[in-house]
Amino acid sequence: MTSSEENALIKWALKDDACAIACAVTLFEICQTLDDLWDKDKPVSNTQLLQMMLRAMVILPSNPFYTANMQSVISVIEDAIMQWAAANDIEEKSESDYRREMARVAYVIRSSTNDVLIKLARIVGGYEWEREVALAVREKVYLSSETFQEYIEELRGS
Repeated sequence: MTSSEENALIKWALKDDACAIACAVTLFEICQTLDDLWDKDKPVSNTQLLQMMLRAMVILPSNPFYTANMQSVISVIEDAIMQWAAANDIEEKSESDYRREMARVAYVIRSSTNDVLIKLARIVGGYEWEREVALAVREKVYLSSETFQEYIEELRGS
């Protein structure tokens, strides 16, 4: 999924709520920088690291949507981070049988940050809207992005 498609999905899912969109984009930018640092697949400059810290410690806590809904979203954010970490742990296991069997699990849980977007959608639009967004997000992530086969090939190369 291209960044413009991702931005359009976020905007749609959050019903054009500017503060909710800014919250989601900030969270995803933090997560992307962390992923780049973890994987060491893209260089992260000192400027990018500083931007990540500002986003996490100043911009996000200053966002009105985030501050108003922090109690509702913080556990989903925590779960997404821990699921992402678990996926990385699975990917780093050296035993090929384990890796092959657990690859499907890692493929799904590494995208748990999407659960944050789905939760934000519930806040802006209610439970029925959340269900609609959840389906659309899952379709975009698993049908329009990296396929499972592409993911496996990338794992084999690592």
